[in-house]
Amino acid sequence: MSDGPHKSLPLRPGYQRVAAWAYKPAFSVSQIGEAAESALLRDVAIEFAPTLKPLLAIVDGQDLLSLGSSMHNQLDSLRVDPAVDTLAANAVEGTQMALREGYGGLIALEKGLASALTERLAAGGRAMEEHYLVKAGPGACQQMRRRMNETITYMTNNGTFDRMAKSILGDRSVSVARTPTVHDGVDQGVPL
Repeated sequence: MSDGPHKSLPLRPGYQRVAAWAYKPAFSVSQIGEAAESALLRDVAIEFAPTLKPLLAIVDGQDLLSLGSSMHNQLDSLRVDPAVDTLAANAVEGTQMALREGYGGLIALEKGLASALTERLAAGGRAMEEHYLVKAGPGACQQMRRRMNETITYMTNNGTFDRMAKSILGDRSVSVARTPTVHDGVDQGVPL
Protein backbone atom coordinates (compact mmCIF):
# COMPACT_ATOMS: atom_id res chain seq x y z
CA MET A 1 0.00 0.00 0.00
CA SER A 2 1.34 3.39 -1.01
CA ASP A 3 1.08 6.69 0.83
CA GLY A 4 -0.49 8.18 -2.29
CA PRO A 5 0.13 8.82 -5.97
CA HIS A 6 2.53 11.67 -5.20
CA LYS A 7 5.18 9.17 -4.01
CA SER A 8 5.63 7.79 -7.54
CA LEU A 9 5.39 11.17 -9.27
CA PRO A 10 8.41 11.45 -11.61
CA LEU A 11 9.29 15.00 -10.53
CA ARG A 12 11.66 16.45 -7.93
CA PRO A 13 10.67 15.96 -4.25
CA GLY A 14 9.41 19.54 -3.91
CA TYR A 15 6.80 18.89 -6.56
CA GLN A 16 5.83 15.65 -4.85
CA ARG A 17 4.98 17.74 -1.79
CA VAL A 18 3.01 20.19 -3.95
CA ALA A 19 1.05 17.28 -5.45
CA ALA A 20 0.36 15.72 -2.05
CA TRP A 21 -0.87 19.02 -0.62
CA ALA A 22 -2.90 19.92 -3.72
CA TYR A 23 -4.66 16.56 -3.59
CA LYS A 24 -5.70 16.97 0.04
CA PRO A 25 -8.50 19.50 0.63
CA ALA A 26 -7.14 20.17 4.14
CA PHE A 27 -4.36 22.30 2.63
CA SER A 28 -5.23 25.84 1.57
CA VAL A 29 -4.23 27.30 -1.77
CA SER A 30 -1.78 29.62 0.02
CA GLN A 31 -0.07 26.61 1.63
CA ILE A 32 0.18 24.86 -1.74
CA GLY A 33 1.61 28.09 -3.16
CA GLU A 34 4.24 28.15 -0.42
CA ALA A 35 5.26 24.58 -1.26
CA ALA A 36 5.31 25.47 -4.97
CA GLU A 37 7.52 28.49 -4.26
CA SER A 38 9.99 26.26 -2.44
CA ALA A 39 10.00 23.71 -5.30
CA LEU A 40 10.55 26.44 -7.89
CA LEU A 41 13.44 27.93 -5.93
CA ARG A 42 15.09 24.51 -5.90
CA ASP A 43 14.73 24.38 -9.69
CA VAL A 44 16.26 27.85 -9.95
CA ALA A 45 19.28 26.74 -7.91
CA ILE A 46 19.80 23.73 -10.16
CA GLU A 47 18.86 25.04 -13.60
CA PHE A 48 19.02 28.83 -13.65
CA ALA A 49 21.88 29.85 -11.35
CA PRO A 50 24.70 28.83 -13.77
CA THR A 51 23.20 31.01 -16.53
CA LEU A 52 22.43 34.04 -14.35
CA LYS A 53 25.81 35.79 -14.62
CA PRO A 54 26.13 35.71 -18.44
CA LEU A 55 22.46 36.64 -18.80
CA LEU A 56 22.86 39.61 -16.46
CA ALA A 57 25.96 40.74 -18.37
CA ILE A 58 24.04 40.75 -21.65
CA VAL A 59 20.80 42.34 -20.41
CA ASP A 60 22.26 44.85 -17.96
CA GLY A 61 24.66 46.23 -20.58
CA GLN A 62 27.85 45.16 -18.81
CA ASP A 63 28.82 43.34 -21.97
CA LEU A 64 30.22 45.93 -24.38
CA LEU A 65 28.64 44.14 -27.33
CA SER A 66 25.11 44.25 -25.88
CA LEU A 67 23.67 47.00 -28.05
CA GLY A 68 20.32 46.69 -29.81
CA SER A 69 20.20 43.80 -32.26
CA SER A 70 23.48 42.44 -30.93
CA MET A 71 21.80 41.92 -27.55
CA HIS A 72 19.02 39.91 -29.20
CA ASN A 73 21.61 37.85 -31.10
CA GLN A 74 23.51 37.13 -27.89
CA LEU A 75 20.29 36.18 -26.11
CA ASP A 76 19.36 33.90 -29.03
CA SER A 77 22.70 32.12 -28.88
CA LEU A 78 22.45 31.77 -25.09
CA ARG A 79 18.90 30.38 -25.34
CA VAL A 80 19.86 27.64 -27.81
CA ASP A 81 23.15 26.77 -26.09
CA PRO A 82 22.96 23.04 -25.20
CA ALA A 83 24.61 23.74 -21.83
CA VAL A 84 21.68 25.97 -20.81
CA ASP A 85 18.94 24.13 -18.91
CA THR A 86 15.26 24.41 -19.79
CA LEU A 87 14.28 26.86 -17.05
CA ALA A 88 17.13 29.19 -17.99
CA ALA A 89 16.27 28.95 -21.70
CA ASN A 90 12.65 29.82 -20.89
CA ALA A 91 13.84 32.79 -18.82
CA VAL A 92 15.98 33.99 -21.75
CA GLU A 93 13.02 33.65 -24.10
CA GLY A 94 10.77 35.52 -21.66
CA THR A 95 13.40 38.25 -21.37
CA GLN A 96 13.49 38.58 -25.15
CA MET A 97 9.70 38.99 -25.20
CA ALA A 98 9.89 41.62 -22.44
CA LEU A 99 12.56 43.51 -24.40
CA ARG A 100 10.29 43.48 -27.47
CA GLU A 101 7.46 44.86 -25.31
CA GLY A 102 9.65 47.83 -24.40
CA TYR A 103 11.04 46.83 -21.02
CA GLY A 104 14.76 47.19 -20.54
CA GLY A 105 17.62 45.89 -18.45
CA LEU A 106 16.85 44.16 -15.17
CA ILE A 107 13.12 44.83 -15.48
CA ALA A 108 13.04 42.78 -18.70
CA LEU A 109 14.99 40.01 -16.99
CA GLU A 110 12.58 40.06 -14.01
CA LYS A 111 9.60 39.78 -16.36
CA GLY A 112 11.27 36.95 -18.28
CA LEU A 113 12.19 35.02 -15.15
CA ALA A 114 8.71 35.46 -13.63
CA SER A 115 7.22 34.16 -16.88
CA ALA A 116 9.56 31.16 -16.86
CA LEU A 117 8.64 30.34 -13.25
CA THR A 118 4.93 30.51 -14.09
CA GLU A 119 5.43 28.23 -17.09
CA ARG A 120 7.46 25.77 -14.99
CA LEU A 121 4.75 25.47 -12.35
CA ALA A 122 2.07 25.08 -15.03
CA ALA A 123 4.10 22.31 -16.69
CA GLY A 124 4.56 20.60 -13.32
CA GLY A 125 0.82 20.87 -12.74
CA ARG A 126 0.12 19.17 -16.07
CA ALA A 127 2.54 16.36 -15.19
CA MET A 128 0.77 15.95 -11.84
CA GLU A 129 -2.62 15.82 -13.57
CA GLU A 130 -1.49 13.13 -15.97
CA HIS A 131 0.12 11.10 -13.19
CA TYR A 132 -2.99 11.30 -11.00
CA LEU A 133 -5.18 10.32 -13.97
CA VAL A 134 -3.18 7.11 -14.40
CA LYS A 135 -2.72 6.32 -10.69
CA ALA A 136 -5.98 7.51 -9.12
CA GLY A 137 -8.52 8.05 -11.92
CA PRO A 138 -10.31 10.94 -13.62
CA GLY A 139 -11.77 12.41 -10.42
CA ALA A 140 -8.32 12.83 -8.90
CA CYS A 141 -7.04 14.30 -12.16
CA GLN A 142 -9.82 16.91 -12.22
CA GLN A 143 -9.23 17.78 -8.59
CA MET A 144 -5.50 18.17 -9.24
CA ARG A 145 -6.15 20.40 -12.28
CA ARG A 146 -8.55 22.61 -10.32
CA ARG A 147 -6.26 22.97 -7.30
CA MET A 148 -3.15 23.66 -9.39
CA ASN A 149 -5.01 26.25 -11.48
CA GLU A 150 -6.25 27.89 -8.26
CA THR A 151 -2.69 27.88 -6.91
CA ILE A 152 -1.18 29.42 -10.05
CA THR A 153 -3.92 32.07 -10.15
CA TYR A 154 -3.40 32.82 -6.45
CA MET A 155 0.37 33.12 -6.91
CA THR A 156 -0.01 35.33 -9.99
CA ASN A 157 -2.55 37.64 -8.34
CA ASN A 158 -0.41 37.99 -5.21
CA GLY A 159 2.71 38.78 -7.26
CA THR A 160 4.55 35.69 -6.02
CA PHE A 161 6.33 35.03 -9.33
CA ASP A 162 7.42 38.68 -9.62
CA ARG A 163 8.62 38.69 -6.01
CA MET A 164 10.56 35.47 -6.59
CA ALA A 165 12.20 36.91 -9.72
CA LYS A 166 13.26 40.04 -7.83
CA SER A 167 14.71 37.95 -5.01
CA ILE A 168 16.59 35.65 -7.39
CA LEU A 169 18.10 38.70 -9.12
CA GLY A 170 19.38 40.03 -5.79
CA ASP A 171 16.66 42.35 -4.47
CA ARG A 172 17.04 42.07 -0.69
CA SER A 173 13.83 44.01 0.03
CA VAL A 174 11.63 41.01 -0.86
CA SER A 175 11.41 37.68 0.90
CA VAL A 176 10.71 34.22 -0.47
CA ALA A 177 9.61 30.94 1.12
CA ARG A 178 12.65 28.70 0.85
CA THR A 179 10.86 25.98 2.81
CA PRO A 180 7.11 25.64 3.24
CA THR A 181 5.66 26.13 6.71
CA VAL A 182 4.76 22.81 8.29
CA HIS A 183 1.90 22.87 10.78
CA ASP A 184 2.56 19.92 13.05
CA GLY A 185 1.09 21.01 16.37
CA VAL A 186 -2.46 20.44 17.55
CA ASP A 187 -3.12 24.18 17.78
CA GLN A 188 -1.60 24.70 14.29
CA GLY A 189 -4.08 22.45 12.52
CA VAL A 190 -6.63 23.15 9.85
CA PRO A 191 -8.47 26.46 10.36
CA LEU A 192 -12.07 25.95 11.47
